[in-house]
Amino acid sequence: MYRLKVQHASLVKNPLLSRYLAELSSLNFSLHAELKEALKKQLEALPFVPLETDIAADEGIVRNLQEQLQLANQEKEQAIELWQTVLQEHAQLQQQYEERGTETQIHVAESQKQKVIFMYIIVNFEMFFYTSHQQFLKTVTQQNVELEQLQKQLRSELSQQKLRNQELTSQLEMANEKVTEDEKLMVEYREYINRLQRRLSHAEQRAATASQKVQNKQKNMLSKCI
Repeated sequence: MYRLKVQHASLVKNPLLSRYLAELSSLNFSLHAELKEALKKQLEALPFVPLETDIAADEGIVRNLQEQLQLANQEKEQAIELWQTVLQEHAQLQQQYEERGTETQIHVAESQKQKVIFMYIIVNFEMFFYTSHQQFLKTVTQQNVELEQLQKQLRSELSQQKLRNQELTSQLEMANEKVTEDEKLMVEYREYINRLQRRLSHAEQRAATASQKVQNKQKNMLSKCI
């Protein structure tokens, strides 16, 4: 009986089965009450006979009542067995339901775990992407600063190189002018040397002519003296 109470208490958790068992219990008690009422009516319907009536007839009535009571008890036992069978089946269903519920909870927990892991991966990826993006921006900013510095340095070097080129160009122009002047002077010197050479050549010719004349005069004078 205690086992039935425990099982019945466990059945209350399921509203559908609890309602079904309540209806079955009500039907069982209704049948028992109807059977009891029928027996009572049969007893009331029996004619009153004095004590000296036939004992065999009384024994037949008693046997009939005993048989009806026995049938009622058998039906009650069958109802109790059916009740226990229903309780056992319900217990099995409840166990399967709890096991499936546990499996469902495990599946839900595993799904939640997978979701948490997936969200953790997404958050880590976003953090990694954000950190990488920030690092990329920092690197680009540093490279831009270095590039600007290099551009400034290059512009400064180019400006200095332009000044040097201008100075060299000016010096080259001055050197070219000096070369031109030197070439003019050299031309003038050549012309002057040529004039001097011509004068020297004329002078040598005059000197040779004069020397020849002197020699001729000396020869004439010697010939006269002889």
